[in-house]
Amino acid sequence: MQFKNTPNTTGLTCNCTSWLDHWMKNNGSHSTPQCSVIQCTTKAVVGGRVKACDDEHSPWLIVPLCSAHNASHFTDCFDVKASVRRNPVSANAEKSCRKK
Repeated sequence: MQFKNTPNTTGLTCNCTSWLDHWMKNNGSHSTPQCSVIQCTTKAVVGGRVKACDDEHSPWLIVPLCSAHNASHFTDCFDVKASVRRNPVSANAEKSCRKK
């Protein structure tokens, strides 16, 4: 399944310090992951809000992204690494955010 960045998601919030922190907490990760885009080895700097390319009604998910792949001009659909695909993290904080 391919994903794409989701525009106009500034209203999404959770109790975590960032969306990358949100992704890490929900995956039990203790170190900053690489970007989720296949063949990108750059360290992630954000938790990007993405949707499935083939389903506009799919839920928003959070995936680790580097700055280049989170940029507003990056509108291509992309494949994510298998480890990210196996452990999707919802952008719906009520369902996935571990409250502090």
